[in-house]
Amino acid sequence: MAYKLLICENEPLEREFLIQVTKESGLPVEVIGEAENGFEAISCAAENAPDVIFMDIRMPGMTGLEAAAKIKEQFPNVKIVIITAYDEFDYAKEALRIGALEYLLKPVRPEELVTVLKKIIDGLEKEREKALKEQELKKSIKKMKKFFQAGFLAGLLLGVFDDKELLASQADLLGLKQIPKGLLVIVPDVEVSSGGELSCYEVYQLVEELFSTYRDESIVVFLGEQVVVGVNDQQDLKELAEKIRLAAEQRLDYTVTIGIGEAVDGDLHQLFKNIRFSTRLTKFFLGGNRIVSQKEATALLRTTTSYSFEKEEELLEQVRLGKKKEALAVLDELLQEMLAVSRGSLAYCQMQMAEVLVLVYRTAKYAGFIEKKDFHLQYSYLQKLGRCQSVAALRKWCQDLLDELLGSTEEGKTAQEAVRKVMKYIRDNYAKELSLQKIAQQIYLSPDYFSRVFKKEAGCTFAEYLTRVRLEAAKQLLANPYLSVSEVAQRVGYHDPNYFSRVFRKAVGLSPSEYRRVISIQSENSRD
Repeated sequence: MAYKLLICENEPLEREFLIQVTKESGLPVEVIGEAENGFEAISCAAENAPDVIFMDIRMPGMTGLEAAAKIKEQFPNVKIVIITAYDEFDYAKEALRIGALEYLLKPVRPEELVTVLKKIIDGLEKEREKALKEQELKKSIKKMKKFFQAGFLAGLLLGVFDDKELLASQADLLGLKQIPKGLLVIVPDVEVSSGGELSCYEVYQLVEELFSTYRDESIVVFLGEQVVVGVNDQQDLKELAEKIRLAAEQRLDYTVTIGIGEAVDGDLHQLFKNIRFSTRLTKFFLGGNRIVSQKEATALLRTTTSYSFEKEEELLEQVRLGKKKEALAVLDELLQEMLAVSRGSLAYCQMQMAEVLVLVYRTAKYAGFIEKKDFHLQYSYLQKLGRCQSVAALRKWCQDLLDELLGSTEEGKTAQEAVRKVMKYIRDNYAKELSLQKIAQQIYLSPDYFSRVFKKEAGCTFAEYLTRVRLEAAKQLLANPYLSVSEVAQRVGYHDPNYFSRVFRKAVGLSPSEYRRVISIQSENSRD
C-alpha cells in the first residue's frame, strides 16, 4: 500500500524537484496532489486525506505554517515536513508547536529528503501495525464478551440462576445494560436423524452474521437443536424473525421455523419452554417455514370452546352423498364458526381444518369417491393448508379440496358436461372478453379444478383452446380483402392488433398480412 503525499510549494521548479526525488526514492509513496499556496493545500488535504505533507512556509495569501495548523485540526495524524529557505528560530518554534515532524532548509539535498521520508514511513508502518493489533485485540475482547454473554443467556434459559441480585451483578459484569426480555427460538425444518444438528450450526453461523452489525444488546446462543437470540424489549421481534427466516430460505438448503415471545415477568426459563412447546405444536399441525408468536400460540391453546360437531356431521353426510355444492356450503359455515370461536385466529382455523381434512378424506375414501388416490393427496392438502395466510385462501383451500375428493361423483360428471358447454360457449362468443376465472365462477367451480377438468376433456388448456378458436375465425375473416387486419383482430377478441399479429405468426408461421396474400394467390390459382 502506498502512502499519500501532498506537496505544497509555490515555486514550480521546487515542486518538480520534490516530485522527482520522491518518485526515484523507491519508497511506497504516491504524490496525490500539488498546491501553490496555503488555501489550495487546505482544499487538497480535505479532498484526499494525505498521510504526509511537504509544506513551504513563504507562500502568497496564507503562510505554510498557517495552512499546516488548519490541516492539523482536521487531520491530527498527518505528518508534516516544513521546507523553507529561512533559518529562523521563530519559524522552527512555530513548526514544532503545530506538530511538524521535520524542518528542512533549502536547498534540500535529495539524500536528505529521502532519509526524512523513509523515517516518516517507518513511523507510519509502526502506527499501522499498532492500530491493527489494537483492532484485533478489540475483536478478541468483543468475541470473548459475546461468548460469556451467550453462556449467561444459556443459564437463564435453562433456569440456572435463582438469585436475582447475583443475576443483576452478572449482567453488569458482562456489560449488559439490561437482561434480554425477548426471545427468538430458531429451529431448522430438518429432522435430527437427517443432519439436524449440523443444520442448526449452519443456522447459528447465519444468525451470528446477521446480528454482527446489530445492537450490542442482542445475544446469540447455540443450544443443540435450536438457536436462541435474546434481545431487549425495544426491538421488533417479528421484523427480526422475518429477516432471519428470509435469509435462511435464500441462503440455506432448508427453511426454519421461529418462535418469538417476550417475558412479562422476566422469567426467560419459562418463556423458553413455552416457545419451544408452541413451536413444535405449530410445526406438527401446520408445517415449518413460519413465525410462531407466543402471544398468539397461548391464546390458541387457551381456546377451549370448539365449533359445532353437528355441523361436522352434516358435512360428512354431504360428502358421503357426493353432494359437493352442499358440502362446500356446510364447510364454509364451519369456517365461520371457527373464526368466531377463535376471534379470527388463522392458526386456530388451520389446526381445526387439519382435523376436518382427515375426517373428510376418510369419509370420501370409504364412500368410494377416491379410487387410486392415497395418503399423498391428503399430505399435499395438509401442506397447502399450512401455506394459507388469509381467510380467502382458506376458503379456496376448502373448495379445491372438495373439487379434488368429489370430482368423480355425479357432480364431478356434471363438471365435465359443463366443460363441453363452455367449449361451445367459446365457439359462439370468442369475440367477447373471456377468462378462465370468470367462466369458472359462473359454473361454481374453482379455477384450479376447472382448469384441470378442461384440459382433460379438451386435450389442451383453456387459453390454448380459446386461441385456437379465435385464430380459426381470423383465418376465415382474412379471406375478406375489405377487412383490415386491425378489424379482423377486433372481431375475434383481440383489442391490440400488434399482439394479435404476434399470436397469429407464432401459431400459423405467417403474419396475418402474409397469410392473406397466400390465400389470395391460392384463390386466383384455383380460378385459373
